[in-house]
Amino acid sequence: MAAEAEGLNRLTRFAQRVPDGALIYDQGEVPRRIVVVLRGHLQFEVVGEDGVVTVVGGAGAGQMAGHIAAVNARPTSAAARASEETILLSIPLGSLAEAFKDAPGLAVQLAEALEAADRIGKSHTSNDAQRRAARDAVTIPVPAGVDEQTFFVDIADCPICDSAFEYVRIRTRGVRPAHRDSDLRVSYNGVDPTWYAVVVCPQCSFASYRDDFDAVTPGEHDRLVATTADRRAISAKAMTGARSAQDAEIALELAMRSYALRQPNERRQAVLLHRRAWLARAADDTVREMEWLERARDAYQSAYERDPEVDEDSALRAAYLIGDLTLRLGDPRAAGRWFEVCTKAGASEQSGLVRMARERLHDAREAAKAQADVAKAS
Repeated sequence: MAAEAEGLNRLTRFAQRVPDGALIYDQGEVPRRIVVVLRGHLQFEVVGEDGVVTVVGGAGAGQMAGHIAAVNARPTSAAARASEETILLSIPLGSLAEAFKDAPGLAVQLAEALEAADRIGKSHTSNDAQRRAARDAVTIPVPAGVDEQTFFVDIADCPICDSAFEYVRIRTRGVRPAHRDSDLRVSYNGVDPTWYAVVVCPQCSFASYRDDFDAVTPGEHDRLVATTADRRAISAKAMTGARSAQDAEIALELAMRSYALRQPNERRQAVLLHRRAWLARAADDTVREMEWLERARDAYQSAYERDPEVDEDSALRAAYLIGDLTLRLGDPRAAGRWFEVCTKAGASEQSGLVRMARERLHDAREAAKAQADVAKAS
């Protein structure tokens, strides 16, 4: 529901014009104001598990942004950025009562948004009230010295040991891409956000991506509880603060062990294996990189061929990665067949992945020709 334009026009004292690309607030920031778009558009951005900043939504004329986080004094789940020149109202929390008098519709809109957010929050609350009540009331803090320009602190409840703990996440402004490899690995200036994609409980070393951290079945819970000592033996160090490359590798190992005890997910396994290859590449360890790439390629292929839940976009991405990893592993003819799958997939001509597949198909054909020439010469 958008606030009535007539009421908002009475609040021009809070208006400001922002240019295209301006950051309104960052992911993880606790806003001290409510933003309402008068003209233009805001896009909401998050740092995904692959380290890429992704647009996940937006707000147009008459819509609010940052209001749930501002009222509840909680970090925002996404950054807000102007996707064109935009005029917005920036209303400090201390001026809300005054603003509501001039624009009663805004008060109604905010109340409805808060009520909807409360319903969603209650639907995500665990049904096991006794387990929640028994958990440690003291949240385990992150190590001291967090760089607040790069990170923000979030809180998680471990579904395995019931510990509540803080952990750091990357702000969108902390992501500074420098270069992208053909297998979609991005090199960064400064912190690599992929090192922080896996959340690790500091108490029991359960590790998972954020999107399914809580999605643990009773059977999975029992298996993960029974293997806590095995995970703790890998590393007793808390992985909740700043991470080194070695920490990132340990986090991936813990995630692989944790997911091995959960419902089979070939796509997730492939991604974890691929991330291990990226770490080896960053360390200039070609032998280990090839080992991880081969395992990742096989897992992507298994997911492509067997996973009934793979949608068209995921299948296109998997086919491209199978082709790229196969080419990196030295089999250009097989790689070319996978790139051809991508180019014939019926995706939009503007698809960046299809364009990359065409380029890599050319590389594969050139490599196959070179191999044939060497074979003839010998």
